Amino acid sequence: MRNFAQTDPSTRAVPALGRDDIPTGLPRPGRRHAISEFGMPAHLSSEERDLHRRGNEERFAAETTPVPLLTLFALKALLELEALNSNNVRGGTCLAEAGGAKKSGACLTNVKSISGRDLSRISHLGAGIECAARQEYSDAMSSEYRLITIPPSHYCEKARWALEKAGIPYREERHPPLLHRLPVKLAKGENSTPVLVAGKMVLPDSTDILQFIDVEHAEDWRPYPTDSQLRVEAEELEEVFDTRLGPHTRRVAYYHLLQHNELFLASVLAGVGGFERTLFRAFTPLVKKLMRAGMRIDDEGVERSLGYVRNVFATVGELLADGRSYLVGKKFGAADLTFASLAAPVLLPRSYGSPLPSLGEVPAELLAQIEEFRSSPAGDFALRIYRDHR
Repeated sequence: MRNFAQTDPSTRAVPALGRDDIPTGLPRPGRRHAISEFGMPAHLSSEERDLHRRGNEERFAAETTPVPLLTLFALKALLELEALNSNNVRGGTCLAEAGGAKKSGACLTNVKSISGRDLSRISHLGAGIECAARQEYSDAMSSEYRLITIPPSHYCEKARWALEKAGIPYREERHPPLLHRLPVKLAKGENSTPVLVAGKMVLPDSTDILQFIDVEHAEDWRPYPTDSQLRVEAEELEEVFDTRLGPHTRRVAYYHLLQHNELFLASVLAGVGGFERTLFRAFTPLVKKLMRAGMRIDDEGVERSLGYVRNVFATVGELLADGRSYLVGKKFGAADLTFASLAAPVLLPRSYGSPLPSLGEVPAELLAQIEEFRSSPAGDFALRIYRDHR
């Protein structure tokens, strides 16, 4: 069995992105890429390779933006103390019961309300799911599979959706941006989320998680086709979505949410434990500054990102023009799940795995963009995938 946690980054070929286009997921060894079809150069300079090796799915500017050392030391000490002493499960936790929940394909945050909003309306909370608001920390650590997430992250949505589709019991530990880094480090991850701790194996990337499911848990659902050529096509599309779609839908969404504090906090604190909620609220201005700097969230950046998103949506629309039901083959798979997950920030599907703002809550400018993407063939496809498979 492949040791996903010990992949040598030096063997990874990475598509070229601009320095300001924060990469999110790196190609897996041995994977072919849609270089000619999607215009990705086959060769990169050593500087570009180094830049992308340092990329992570939820990369923030803590590595590059000056932060008061006392602030970081204080955060680190407080979080370590919380990890040792708290009786609360950190982050929202969900545990799908083995057996009974296998077909439900559902797991959601344990909280009943976020900032006064009733979450009981979330439609995909299925039978066989046990969610507890407070459990012993030792119980959380002893769960067979632990998924460390940032609640609204679409890469985390990709991982949780795949785990639920495959009927795999897991416990989700939710942390807000920046405060996620210590739990990820303690789990031996790579500063990014999602991280799946599966026994002694650590899977620090959403695509690693899907490949792990394909190898170890393919009884109920296989992410990738068994046909070798179709698998290549699925992996190429997944890589395009990971690198050319995900960073840009994220930037568009955060550009607007960071300007609306209550919407922002409701999203990033969904299911997060009380200690981290309090700490994050105290440092929210600093976190926003780091996010804007680390992901180049500004007027110029968001316009460029909208162009990337439109290009990928157009490409998917062209693929769907022949009447196919799924992007690759005749079954729902990794390419479909990845596209729908990473397009979600500009579509706001109702059955997303963590609370997002409703269409009635988002600012007018973002709503216009969402309506544009929802009305496209690719957007309609992604929403159908959510309706049929989430």
